[in-house]
Parts: sequence; structure tokens; C-alpha cells
Amino acid sequence: MLSLLTTLRDPPLTMGTADVEINVLNRSDFQPLSFVRHILASAPAFDGLVLDGSVGARGWYSDLLAAGFLTRRHDCPPIVIADCTWKRGNGWIDRSACRAGIRFVDDPRITYCVLSTREKKMFPRTWKVESQRVRFTPWPYTIDASELSRPISNTGGVFSGGDSLRDYGSLLQISGALPTPVTVATRLHPPRGFSPPGNLTLGPVAHDRFMECMRQATVVVVPIQGGLERSAGQQTYLNAMALGKPVVVTDTPGATDYVEDGITGLIVPPGDAEALRGALEWVLDEANREAVQTMAARAKDAARGRFTPTLYANRLLEIVKDAVGHR
Repeated sequence: MLSLLTTLRDPPLTMGTADVEINVLNRSDFQPLSFVRHILASAPAFDGLVLDGSVGARGWYSDLLAAGFLTRRHDCPPIVIADCTWKRGNGWIDRSACRAGIRFVDDPRITYCVLSTREKKMFPRTWKVESQRVRFTPWPYTIDASELSRPISNTGGVFSGGDSLRDYGSLLQISGALPTPVTVATRLHPPRGFSPPGNLTLGPVAHDRFMECMRQATVVVVPIQGGLERSAGQQTYLNAMALGKPVVVTDTPGATDYVEDGITGLIVPPGDAEALRGALEWVLDEANREAVQTMAARAKDAARGRFTPTLYANRLLEIVKDAVGHR
């Protein structure tokens, strides 16, 4: 039986693992540096290690620090780093720091997992790593069964939310022209001088309220910045799709991996206010009600059939098995 140590908790790796012994480290039990020390002490006893590449500055980059220190040891097991949604930064100082960081971490025993096919192509060029050590692991919806079973309505109008790499400029620009309430749940600030129209609610909300707004939404919009080298927003629009909501997303890395334009959702160019307005008006038009319902039903089937937590976990486990097999 394959023994595996992981720091991932959401989605968990505890499903579909009859031939794998899973040991999960709970980072909440440790301070960041103690967490790193615990990984270093424990990892050599396992066949493989799965770390969380999304842990950033607030978590002291603990998983990446552990990987970097482990690869300097002969007893380092194969390491799979999940959710490598990384960007190089804007200024030369940030970019230099990022390049130094990846040089510290990188090693032939490491496999990087990205969340879009576009990143699978860009990641090796961006970070100067071997392409065969970069794997595409489609992200899943993350709503639990109890949340999926709660009542759904479509009377809430347009809903958009999240902070990561969001670009709400186009949505705010057209919000006053839409014949429905518009709710944008984010900690990001609107452009200076923006005067919100009467149908717009803008500002941060608690998680429960966020999910309530999504369950009530007529349509869910996920506007992402253009020109990115990493994906973002999948969790928001996949959760909306799993709830059976029509979604409108911008054409950035990952969008076409999860949404079929015109089939399971609508994809519009980033920063194009008119295209976004046209997509939303089409969804909101009562004349298109049957087509929208069909699209939303297909989105629900796609999310719950192809982008489940179990499939994500099994995909990661197969990558670990490959890495251990090639050791």
C-alpha cells in the first residue's frame, strides 16, 4: 500500500483511496515554522508528499519552504505541489524574488499541478522547469452536500463575488443599465469617483451571505483581469454551476477548460463592458428563458459530473503514484 503525507484539506484526499494510506497534517495545529519542521521530520517516512502550493505570505509560504528544504536531502520522497496558481509579480524586485523562490524549491523530485491547460503550457516557460513535471489537475466545485441540497431561487438578479484577480470595472460600469439588482460581494474598492447606481449593492459579506446570494442569483458573473499568466475564479463559477446557475466568465486562463461557451455558460472578453452587458441582457431576457434554463442544467451536470472533489482527489493520487513509480 502506498503511504502518503498531505497538507491539503480542501478538497480532501480521503476519498477513493483503497490502495493509499492517507495522513493529513492539520496546519491549524501548528505555527507556520513549527509546521515546516513537522513536515521535514515526518516526510521521509512516507512514499510521497502532497503540499499546498496556494499557501502564501500569510502562511509564511510554509509548504514551499518545506519542499525547498526537503529537496536538499537524500531521503526526500517525491513531492507533488497542488494548486500552483502562481504569478511573477509586477516590478523587477517581485519578479526577482519569485525567480529566486522557484530556484530554491525546484528539484527533479517535484511535480507541479496547475488548474488550466493554458498554465500547463505557460508554467514551464515562466518558471524554467521541465514540462513533464507540470500536470493539469482540473479544480472541483467545493460546496458540500448539505449546501447543494438547500433551496435555490433565481430572483436575486446579478451576483458577482470574490477578490482574487477580479476586475469589476466593466460590471460596475454597466450595472445601472441592467433591469435587475446587482450584488458585488468583494473587499476590493471601486474606482475613485465611482457613484453607485440605486440597483447596486457593493461590499464584503460573510461566507454564509455570499452563498445565500449565489443560491438566489438569476445569473453569476466572474470577471477576471486580462493578460494573466495564471488562472483564477474557478471555485466561484464552478460552485455556481453546481447550483444550476447560468454563469458569465471572462476569457482568461482556465475559462475554456471549465465552461463551454454557449453550452454551459457564456465567455466574454476581459474588460469589454459592452460584451458583458450583451451577455447579461441575453440571460435576463425573458424571451430566452428556456435556452438559459437548458444552459444552466448543462452547467450543473458538467460541474457535478466532471469537476467533483472525488475526481480531483483521484487525479492527484494518480500523479503521486506516477511520481513514486518513476523514482
